[in-house]
Amino acid sequence: MLFRITLSITLCIISLHAQSDNTEMPHQQILKSYSIFAEGENIGGSTMMSISMNQKISILQTSFIKVSGWWGKIDIKSSTFQAYTTEGTVLDVSSKVLDLDDMESYKVDLKLDSPNNKFVGEISSTKDISKESIIRINELSNLINQSNSKNPHPLKLKYFQNKLSLITDKPTTEKQMIEYSTQDFSTSINGLPFYIKNLLDRKEHWLNIIELDELKVDRTKLTFKGNENVRFKNSNIMCSHFILTTVNRAPRHLWIADLNKVIPYLVRYTWQDEFGENEIKLDL
Repeated sequence: MLFRITLSITLCIISLHAQSDNTEMPHQQILKSYSIFAEGENIGGSTMMSISMNQKISILQTSFIKVSGWWGKIDIKSSTFQAYTTEGTVLDVSSKVLDLDDMESYKVDLKLDSPNNKFVGEISSTKDISKESIIRINELSNLINQSNSKNPHPLKLKYFQNKLSLITDKPTTEKQMIEYSTQDFSTSINGLPFYIKNLLDRKEHWLNIIELDELKVDRTKLTFKGNENVRFKNSNIMCSHFILTTVNRAPRHLWIADLNKVIPYLVRYTWQDEFGENEIKLDL
């Protein structure tokens, strides 16, 4: 359960704009930071770099959650690579989560097998974490945080992916393989800004969304609630407010900015689970 909650928080942060290519410098590079709240308490944060090249989108993201209470404590770090088309179609996903309290690690991979028109997914866990894996995940966090839009870091997508692949280097204790056809889902939560941007209208839409923490597909209704200002301490951001309705779970709310521009981005995301209200909000 801890893995599911944590990876859900990590993966549901909405992506911005990027891609994978041999070109030395990206066409466009954006860095955004978010805070993560549970029942009003700030429990962590996430930094996400988005790189746009050749009509594809890549996301490099690191996150952390650290909180304690009468029930115990949570100390988790994660890194994620995701690639999409500009329409929000998933191309590649690789996520690693280190539970530093229980010393367990988790991995989620989803790859497009184009010749066979299918996706191949893997969820696995390891009952140990090496010191090298902790060092590598910290290196990836530093790498993203040291890069910014004004002074682009010569960040290599392959370098990030290679480092990410080495984080879980102990033998896997549990593994689950999953396959989907390319017609089984439209996008993921992270691909929604791009999917929505390409819709011809703001009417109600039904689509299949893959949840990247469990690689499960849910039939979901997307409803446009209206344009709203999201308030911050010193400013407001005009956003489009959307509601996601899925069977057997509370509605989720998303506020997305700049849907009429090249790079739409998440400003706020809220959802409720058995533990209470959760929120991810842009840092300004």
